Amino acid sequence: MIKENYCLANAMFCIRGKTMQLEQKKLLLYVITSREYLRGKSLPDAIEQALKGGATMVRFREKNRSLPSLMDDAKAIQKLCKAYQVPFVVDDDIAMALNMDADGVHLGQDDMKPKHAILSLGPNKIVGSSVHNEEEAFLSISSGAHYLDCGCLYSSISAVNNVLITKEKLEAVCKMANVPVIGNGGVNLSNVEELKDTGICGISVARGVLDCDDVEAATRALREKVESLWG
Repeated sequence: MIKENYCLANAMFCIRGKTMQLEQKKLLLYVITSREYLRGKSLPDAIEQALKGGATMVRFREKNRSLPSLMDDAKAIQKLCKAYQVPFVVDDDIAMALNMDADGVHLGQDDMKPKHAILSLGPNKIVGSSVHNEEEAFLSISSGAHYLDCGCLYSSISAVNNVLITKEKLEAVCKMANVPVIGNGGVNLSNVEELKDTGICGISVARGVLDCDDVEAATRALREKVESLWG
């Protein structure tokens, strides 16, 4: 029933028009900012190292920060992403994404619906959605999400609410989705190969690359691995 409802809703959405075309390869190694793992580095410096190492997309997710310092870091990272031709999306904050003219926004299940974000940002901006199961995936895609970030796959202190899902659940989401799906939550170089045949096209990481003395080298090693799996 979910699949039938999904197909009907998706067909209806296509009639309304969906102009955003996200290159799947941009989701191969998607890095999420997180100050907890910087080891004395500034956030822009750490993200620049990740970009040098092969990050393909960056999500700016910084909670509980004063606006001036938050915006300074966001603008610096956005500038770096433009230089490396990597999409820069903002977590949750539509107003911030609009103010910065970010490439898009990423939404959780408790945030506004993707269709409302698309109306606010315009049809050429990226709108992603965090999901944990088929029902959430169905609702997010029906509302216009351009990609899904599915997890949490492994224990992760940075994952919001840390809801663990099985690999089988991830496979089920991938099977029913007609938009790209990436896996998240504690994914790193030692366990990423376990996700090879799930149907995802990449991974999102924070600690997996940022919690390292040499962020560039860590990112490069993970990029080479995911390239061999889904590139």
